[in-house]
Amino acid sequence: VILDDVDQTSQMDAFLPVLRGLGPNSLILVTSRNKDVLTGSGIVPDASIYELTGLNAPYSQQLFCFHAFGHSHPVPGFEPLVERFVETCQALPSSLKLSGELVCGKTDPSYWKDQLDILPQNLVRDMRDRLISSYDALLRDEKDVFLDTASFFKGERAEMSIRLWDALRLKGSLLLQALESRSLVELDSNGRIEMYNSVRDMGRDL
Repeated sequence: VILDDVDQTSQMDAFLPVLRGLGPNSLILVTSRNKDVLTGSGIVPDASIYELTGLNAPYSQQLFCFHAFGHSHPVPGFEPLVERFVETCQALPSSLKLSGELVCGKTDPSYWKDQLDILPQNLVRDMRDRLISSYDALLRDEKDVFLDTASFFKGERAEMSIRLWDALRLKGSLLLQALESRSLVELDSNGRIEMYNSVRDMGRDL
């Protein structure tokens, strides 16, 4: 059973009676941008949460090439351009697919270079369309913290950012955790706030 793009706990609650009636060897796969949907539904004690990461470099190139050329390797002479497209997409499957489709069937390198110049704007627009529902679901204070992070605090230490938000009478730690649960930000091993550049650009564009 696959439940895709679940964004509200009520959606999980509606399915729980059905899920609990499945056989013992049944596999249930739920995808969500909001971890709280799973932790708040009561399904987690018997389940595991897997946080998806971007593709590694070889798989990123293969996915891009599949959509650009129809096969998994670059056409001779296009290797440097493929590398630049893949780097710009930051290992995001949806961005790799979109950018590959933009140049599919085009054999003029100058066309590829022109598309590469405007690719960041195209990715921001595509990412905005995909993430706007996550942003709209945020509470007002959560939106403020997200916009602050996109504009100022990407790459900064979470501890410092939380102190600033607390000084503004915001619950900085709780709000940051809410954004983490929705996969809008993450903390690296050094306690710094990180987000994909495309998510940052989307936030700055709001």
